[in-house]
Amino acid sequence: MNRFVRYITAILIAGAITWVVSLTDPTLEVLITNFGVYAVGAEITVRYREILWSHDTSPIPSGVFGGVVTAGITTLARAYGPEYNFGIAILGLGLAWFGLATGYWLAVTVETPTEQ
Repeated sequence: MNRFVRYITAILIAGAITWVVSLTDPTLEVLITNFGVYAVGAEITVRYREILWSHDTSPIPSGVFGGVVTAGITTLARAYGPEYNFGIAILGLGLAWFGLATGYWLAVTVETPTEQ
């Protein structure tokens, strides 16, 4: 997929998620942070689609990742204020997605030294 299409796709994904968050949490800092995290995470994921659509890997790491992310975003959303904060929960999910995508990107692009 060419760069322009990836960028437009990432912006649309980030915009849609940010719009949903704006319905419950119109705080500017939460909206801007959500948009930025999801835009970059979506662009990396669109570039390396095997992050989401690979059938060659074990499902166990995905299950562990999902469980830890669920616990983390629930904790973040409750710790932000006296009530559950949906915008912060979505931000936590976006940060986890961004970390996963960036980790994959680094693993694919970093050359490992060969043993001699």
